[in-house]
Amino acid sequence: MPSSNKSEIAKRTLQFLESEHFFSTPGINGDHISRLGAFLQAEYDCIPEKERVGKGAIYISTAVARATMQYWQSIKKGHVLDLAHRVLAFSQAASRAGEAGMNRIIPHFSIIFMAESVALTPLAWSLVEEQALEWASSKTWELRETSIYPFIEGIKHYPEILFPKLEAWAKSSNPNIRRVVAESLRPRAEIIWLRNPDKNDHVLEILSLMRQDPAEYVRKSVGNNLKDLTKYMPEKILSLAESWVEAARINVSLDIVSRSKKDLGDENYYLIWTLKQAMRWIQARNPEFHSRIAGILGSNYIKYYEEKKNKMARPGKKTEILEDDSDD
Repeated sequence: MPSSNKSEIAKRTLQFLESEHFFSTPGINGDHISRLGAFLQAEYDCIPEKERVGKGAIYISTAVARATMQYWQSIKKGHVLDLAHRVLAFSQAASRAGEAGMNRIIPHFSIIFMAESVALTPLAWSLVEEQALEWASSKTWELRETSIYPFIEGIKHYPEILFPKLEAWAKSSNPNIRRVVAESLRPRAEIIWLRNPDKNDHVLEILSLMRQDPAEYVRKSVGNNLKDLTKYMPEKILSLAESWVEAARINVSLDIVSRSKKDLGDENYYLIWTLKQAMRWIQARNPEFHSRIAGILGSNYIKYYEEKKNKMARPGKKTEILEDDSDD
């Protein structure tokens, strides 16, 4: 069986493109899209079942998209803006074909292929922005998940262009757009400065705009982002959380994480919800921070919250928890 290693997939992709004379003529060829879909599916089918958790449609699409971009650049030397236009047109046509049922991997490839074009020139982002936002608002959950890739590439190459836009999108009335902002700012290894406490102030300012988001879908993304950051800068994230609680004038009781929206009010409930997500990692692994976490989320969060299950291990009645604490 062919290897599922990315370098081997790239070699097979180049052989496939050259044998098919892909993109050597202008225009979008529907037959090309059909054959590319079949190639993507064949590559996916080569992945051993035991490797499917880490190697799926995104993995295949990324390897093939990068090899395809290299191929296009080799035959369109020096014409990066024209190449960016062609990539966008092809990605849009391929995505439509995929959404029409031609192939389930093609839409993912389309988004990632378009994302690859962002690095070509600063002008590329202005070409792809509208389409990226459309994919981020898709009714299809899988497409919304993949839609982060153009944003990630934009942040990686042109943060000065993307950050003012991300700040505006964080205030969008569309929760899908707000969520893609939080997801695209996750501290990935490929953008190392996102996890640098001396360089990520703007990231935290944008996440702060969504700390009390009414959509759980968005709050979860914000909280997960902050949870990731606690691995690299726990002191900074704790200080941020403390400032949020202070600004909201929340009276932190030992059982505040069990309080209802009726008890806390909408905005304070949403804030505590986000912070429960954010503190999971250090609650479970860093006892040296427990006293500070208790000042943010109460001592019951320290005692009864399970990070792996992402819930209170012993929700119980408030009165029971209070009695337990009085006996300590």
